[in-house]
Amino acid sequence: MSEDKWSKEQIFEGDAEVYGTAYKFKKSKIPVGKKRRVAFPLIFVIMFALICATTSGVVSGIVSVTNGTSSESLKLTSKNYYAVNTGSFSSVELATDVAGRIKELGGAGYVYNHNGEYNVLLYVYKLQDDAITVSQKVTEQGFTTNIISFDCKEKVYKYNLSSEDISIFSTALKSFDQVYERLYEISNDYDNKITTLSASRLELVEVQKQFERDYSAFLTTFSNTKDENIINLIRKLDIVSSELDILVDPLMLDSNFASLIKHSCINVVIARYEL
Repeated sequence: MSEDKWSKEQIFEGDAEVYGTAYKFKKSKIPVGKKRRVAFPLIFVIMFALICATTSGVVSGIVSVTNGTSSESLKLTSKNYYAVNTGSFSSVELATDVAGRIKELGGAGYVYNHNGEYNVLLYVYKLQDDAITVSQKVTEQGFTTNIISFDCKEKVYKYNLSSEDISIFSTALKSFDQVYERLYEISNDYDNKITTLSASRLELVEVQKQFERDYSAFLTTFSNTKDENIINLIRKLDIVSSELDILVDPLMLDSNFASLIKHSCINVVIARYEL
């Protein structure tokens, strides 16, 4: 059993070729813009200041400037996740066949292309020891396994923002970890029969509602930006949004819930990894 560390350039966006619906960006959800009520004299002062700043080149790189701006560092801390890979195959047909068997066992059966090979992930864990334990059990059932480490590097965003926008931005960054943690907990409770399917789905609805509130606030504030880092962040947050929509979709009620939620966990981790 070996451990592979894959570089960011080698990772593709999940299994979009196999499960493309998870990657349909919901552009219709992006609002027109954020409305603020400010007295006319204050607007005049701010606009005058912006014109002067632009002329001197100061505004370049500032995403949003509002009353009472402050320079702030917004940071995603580094995190490691450990996935159990149950095989690497030269064709998507072979990988899909193994993925089906993994799903029957309650695993994700997550397929994606890495260096020309299709890999099948069972699940992604917070602790390496958990991944190793599960890998050993799956190996006993006839699968060839190895551990893949997703090393999510620290990422820092530096912009001049109002205190309100700093809070919105920070909340959006935290949502990757928060959503994964909630999905991971719900999945484990369901697998260990601590909770029922209906109770798990009710929890997922609450997770989805909270995320959408935070995500909508972020889009309202930053959707008009031309900053590539923020555009990429919106794309990754949209992946998380799509996964949650799938999990709460009534049409998925008859699906293999144990497999489906693990699949979403992996997508959330990869979205965070690719930032």
